[in-house]
Order: sequence, then structure tokens, then C-alpha cells
Amino acid sequence: MEKIKKKPEKDGPCPKVSALSRTLCLEKGQILSSALAEAGHGVRADCAGTGTCGQCRVQVPPGASLSLPTDAERVLLTDLEMKTGVRLACQVRSSRSQTMAVCLPEEDLGQAGCRVTVSGGRHRRGRVGVAIDLGTTSVDLILCDLDDGTPLVSASGKNAQTCHGDDVVSRIAAAQNPEIGLAKLQGLAVRTINRLLSACLKAGKIKANAVARVALAGNTAMTLILAGIDPGSLGRYPYQPVITDLPVHTAGTLGLDLDPKVPVYLFPAVSGFIGGDTISALMAWNFDRDQTCLLVDIGTNGELVLCHRNRFFAVSCATGPAFEGARISCGMPAMEGAIDRMDMDPESGKFVWHVIGSQGGIKPAGLCGSGIVDAVAGLRRANLLSPSGLLDPGAFRVTKTDNTLWVELVAPIDTRHGRALVLSQKDIGEVQLAKAALCAGIELLLLRSGADHIDQTLLTGAFGAGFDYTKAVAMGMLPKVVLTGRVRVAPGLVVTGAVMGLVDPKIADRALALSRTIAVLELGGDPEFEDRFIAAMAFPEQIET
Repeated sequence: MEKIKKKPEKDGPCPKVSALSRTLCLEKGQILSSALAEAGHGVRADCAGTGTCGQCRVQVPPGASLSLPTDAERVLLTDLEMKTGVRLACQVRSSRSQTMAVCLPEEDLGQAGCRVTVSGGRHRRGRVGVAIDLGTTSVDLILCDLDDGTPLVSASGKNAQTCHGDDVVSRIAAAQNPEIGLAKLQGLAVRTINRLLSACLKAGKIKANAVARVALAGNTAMTLILAGIDPGSLGRYPYQPVITDLPVHTAGTLGLDLDPKVPVYLFPAVSGFIGGDTISALMAWNFDRDQTCLLVDIGTNGELVLCHRNRFFAVSCATGPAFEGARISCGMPAMEGAIDRMDMDPESGKFVWHVIGSQGGIKPAGLCGSGIVDAVAGLRRANLLSPSGLLDPGAFRVTKTDNTLWVELVAPIDTRHGRALVLSQKDIGEVQLAKAALCAGIELLLLRSGADHIDQTLLTGAFGAGFDYTKAVAMGMLPKVVLTGRVRVAPGLVVTGAVMGLVDPKIADRALALSRTIAVLELGGDPEFEDRFIAAMAFPEQIET
């Protein structure tokens, strides 16, 4: 088991449990986190249920028939938490079949349900299509008019599979785990899609029988799991899927809450870690193939595609889920309640921020990827961070608790849940790993393709529309060469490509042809990548933002 230290008795940057109660029906021997996920109330599980992150705190009623506290719980939970019934959901098993009320962690609006937006288009009682971006952490869904692709209603929500880990590798392992298995993961993905679909239909006052077609793009592992295909080969050398071009499914075979005969088109994958989401994004980007163009899809994995002299080169970087808000103390997806823009005055040390959905006066509940980038860039600019990424223990905003350094970004009084939003030294390390992988991956693409400049760069992914690419360049997340051309941010590009898949009858042939022209570069064992990765871990000596 990963080595973890006992948390202090006094309040620190650890999450607390609120009074949001949910009633669960538990089977004998069932793990509490699994029961919560099946009921649609998944909690954070950054460690994939190994009991090392401590993010899945719940409160159970006294006298409940549950397994005794594990070693992980005794280490991570304070004595006071233990006395008041706080447990780690991933460590608790039910000792018998029972119905029990469980108090969940404080959930912001975005993570508790979904964010629904009604677009300007109007449903004219014609045929409707459903476009889906099935991400590892987040899922985006759009209802659109099938005649012209006009968006009608859109929704974003957390992938319920996150209770079994926050990255692709964890999901692949979960599919092989006899206590979880492929069928359960597939069911969680379907439940997430159905929840978003129901919210969109209700908000748009559209009947389910109006839906005539579905198009879905996801990374290779997510697509295989949804289709009920074992992704195990992605976890073994040579890390290739058993199939890249999936047949058209139906709503009935997948379990979607639609007419069972509705066809579901799944975008083809390129390789084990360059999936249909990348193809969908490329289809949606109307770029000039005679120029040198770079697509950067920032998510749990960083998918990078470079078009140079009408040739396509791609790499997949293991950025981890930091830019989607996971493995970060105050992180969350880019949903309502998330800070997506943040600036710091280096003189006063005061932070100012913008919250998604703040038009309604919503207080922040966490930081999404773009806010995390802004915060780290601000800390470095103010010299609270050294070039090597270490917090200065003597700095005016840095606090030391139980040998852990952390800095308060937002005071408890200013947050939705009454807890401070902080970045710890461990959080900074997660950001360094992510930024280094992304930067080194882009540099290797340029090196292997022979390109010495970039005419266009398009940044997409789940980091939030507030993403400031100049700060990403300043902190060494993106190499400076991207500034030699035009840079644009388009967060919803994957689901836009899925919309195209609904209205363009030739999209399947075009997508398949494109997937077969992309040369995938392997980073594992490449000494050039390893050297560049190590160099990119550091922050620049000077940051100007």
C-alpha cells in the first residue's frame, strides 16, 4: 500500500463531510463507493479505491452493520472524524443486506448533477440528434436539429465511472477486477449518458421519440467499454485495441433510454491512446492542410496531432487528470461553481477570480483546469514557487501543516461549502507532471516531423473556456513555438465533431479515412522525450503574465 501519513487533528486542507444525505440499498459484502456509484451518487476516488487519497469521505449512521475501519482509514481520518462516523467509502463493506442513509461530501451544483444550457435554436418538431463526447472525467452531450445541426440543448456532467479511478489506466484495471468488471463500468457510462439525455430532453421540452440518431466520440478505452468490449489489451504491450473501427450500434444494445432501434455511430480510434475523440475534433476543425497546424486536446490524456506538409503525426501524453481538476485538493471539472479564471497581485498577494455560473451570485466550490493553470502561474510570478516547483515555506501566504506546504487561494468565507480552496505541494507536483508531458510531447512532434514553426494551434479539452494560453506558455506548459502562429481555444470541439457526425452522411467514411492516415509516435522508451520531459518539469526563471 502507498505510504501515507496521519492527518493532523486540527483543520487543514482536507475535505470535510456535509449533511447531504442519500438513502442506499446495500447488498451483503458490497463496497459503499460502488453502491453510491450505482445509485448515481459517485464520490471522488482519485486513488481508484486504494484508500490513499482520502477524497471519498462519507458519514454513516451509528450502529450500521459495516466492516471495521481499515489501516488506510486509521491513517487518513482524524480521531474526531472516526468518532462521528466518517468513513472512506472505498474501504467500507456492508456486513449484511440493509437500507442505510449516508451523508455525502459537499457537492457543488456542477458535480452533483449536470450543467444544462438551452441554446438559441428552437425545436420545430422535426428529427433530433444526440451528439456525445464521452470523456474519462466529464461527459458532454448536445441535442441538435438533424436537418442543419443547430444546437437545441446541451449538458455536461461527471462520468460516474470516476468512482473507480480518475484516469484511463484505472478504468482498464477496473474492467479486469472481478469485483467491478466490464459490465458495471459500461452500466455507469450508460447511466451518465441517460442522466444528461433526460436533463436535455426535459429542458428542451423534447420527447425521446423525436431522437433519430446518436453520434459518440470518446477515447479508445471509454469507447470500448461503452460498446461492451474488454479494454484489457490497452494495458498490455503493444497497448493496442482489439478493434479500432466499431460497427454501428443501437440504443437498445447499449441501454440508452431511447427507441431501441435508434442507430448509434461510434467514431473510430487510431490507436490505443489516440481515440475517436481526436478524430472528431479534427473533423470539426476546418484547418488548412498546406499549413503546419497543431491540435492539442487537454484532458486525462493529452492527445496531440500535428499536420505538416499534409502529413499527420500524433502522440498521446500521460498528462494525468490534473487539468480536469482531479488529483488536485481544490480541483473539479469545468462546471458551474468552478473558478475558470484567476489572477494574483504579486504585491498584495490577493487573488481575484471568475466563477462559471457566477451570474447568479454563485460562490466558488473549486478550480477547474484553466483556473489551476492561472493559479500556479500567479504563484510562480509572485515567487511563492521556485523554478523547481517548491513552495517557499517562508512566504506570506504559504502554510505548513504536518510537513505539508500549502497556500490558500480562497478563504472559507468566500466558498460555497465554507472550506478554503488551497493548492498543496503535492498539487504543484501533479501540475508539473502534466505540463511537462504536454510540452515535451509537442516538442517531440515538431522534432520528428521536421517542422520548425506552427502556423495554427487549436486548444481543446475539458479545461474550461477561460483557458489563458499565454499563461500556459509562460509557465512552460506549452512551448514558446506555439506563439509563432495563431492560437485559438475551442473547449467543445469533440462534441462539435460529433454533431457533424449526425448531419453529414459521409462522415463515417471521412473519419475512417482520416484515422488511417495518422502516424502515431510512441513516447515510451524514447530518450529524446525523456530528456525533454525532465527539462520541462521546471518552471521558467522569469514569468511574465
